[in-house]
Amino acid sequence: MVSGYADDAERHSSGLMWLPSLPAGFYEVKNEHYDDSYFEHYAELECLPISKQIIDARIGLVKRHTAATVVDFGIGSGTFVRSLSDTTGFDINPKSVAWLRARGLYVDPWSSTSRAVTFWDSIEHVRDFGPLLRNIREWLFISIPIFSSSEHVISSKHFKPMEHYWYFTQDGLVKLMRDNGFDCMEINREEIRLGREDILSFAFTRL
Repeated sequence: MVSGYADDAERHSSGLMWLPSLPAGFYEVKNEHYDDSYFEHYAELECLPISKQIIDARIGLVKRHTAATVVDFGIGSGTFVRSLSDTTGFDINPKSVAWLRARGLYVDPWSSTSRAVTFWDSIEHVRDFGPLLRNIREWLFISIPIFSSSEHVISSKHFKPMEHYWYFTQDGLVKLMRDNGFDCMEINREEIRLGREDILSFAFTRL
């Protein structure tokens, strides 16, 4: 996926590769690691007052566009899955997988098609999500940090070289999704309004 946009790539001393043709940034993550502590971190975040407001905003985004059963990609501690009825989920964290399987809610969107998939703070963790997008038949929903430049990425609290492969501008994300067969139907700043720095939310539909 990166190679198709790398002809004019700019390599920064931080290790970030900036792709002006999107525009977006890419960082080659080494040694990804998700374990029980990652699950517990998200379980702790559930207790914050902002958490319910964020979940409500995400549910509202989905419901404005579709009534399809949703696969939540990267469930954290399962908050969204529990909050929206008929929602299933996928994760690579063993504790999250066990949580889903125990409830009969595990679905692998890499190996089967889905009508709708949500990526709440997760698509930036996936190096090559092209094959995954090809399995989404109708809708995808994304919340993600959005940047204005490579300098913005490097100075941001969202620059996470141990976790995030992708650092998108708004135009870059919309372009990459269109290149993968999706049209942008909504962009909102609701999570920024709730206090999340630089986080925009998007609804995309299959072209």
